Amino acid sequence: MDEHTSEDGIIFPVMLDVTREDNIDEAYEEVEHLCGEGRNLVALINNAGMQQITPMEYVPLDAMKFAFDVNVFAPVALVQKFLPMLKKSESARRIINIGSASSFLTPPFYGVYASTKVALETINDALRVELNQFNVSVSLLQPGSTSTEIEGKMLAQAKAIIEDDSQIDYAPRMFRMSHALEWLSGYPPLAHLLFTDVKYTTQAIVDALESERPKTKYIVGWDAEVFKFAVFLPDRIVDWVLGFL
Repeated sequence: MDEHTSEDGIIFPVMLDVTREDNIDEAYEEVEHLCGEGRNLVALINNAGMQQITPMEYVPLDAMKFAFDVNVFAPVALVQKFLPMLKKSESARRIINIGSASSFLTPPFYGVYASTKVALETINDALRVELNQFNVSVSLLQPGSTSTEIEGKMLAQAKAIIEDDSQIDYAPRMFRMSHALEWLSGYPPLAHLLFTDVKYTTQAIVDALESERPKTKYIVGWDAEVFKFAVFLPDRIVDWVLGFL
């Protein structure tokens, strides 16, 4: 395994497909080897994720299962694998899961993605209570729209739906949403307002790693702050607002 030096130390990259048990086992062996050289495993950050933008009527079940494999089952598998090593650490013991503000408010066509993030949130809540006795802090990040490559992939999925004759009933609404998103993304002043810079997510992760008392949940982005209040609104009002999308 190659070493990469950075300003603060050494990075040991490990190739990992989080949906494959054999890959997780190989990654565990690599980390175990490194920790055997006087290092401790102090944190596990579950950051891998995939987004599926599709009308629920037409979502392929295989695609939905894969979304759950990546966004839900993989984090659980990694926690189960690395937790014994993490519990042995003499330093801070942290588990950080990356959720989404869509668990507060689910826009049209986000049903699959949002459901995986709701599942991850409840798992995170259970872990936080269960692992407290071992002094393992468990935090959940819930970012809103973030300026990452995932937005480009989302637009590609939207265009595929628009061009799919079998989903023609949803094409006008999807076209409206994707056209607005594409227009906003191409206009920097508005894009900066719409998408939260990924650096704020990074800062939240650093705080969860280094703080003596990390927050149980980090809500990142102005839209995420707005979305969290949606849970207090009547469903009919939320539906009315989302009807404009």
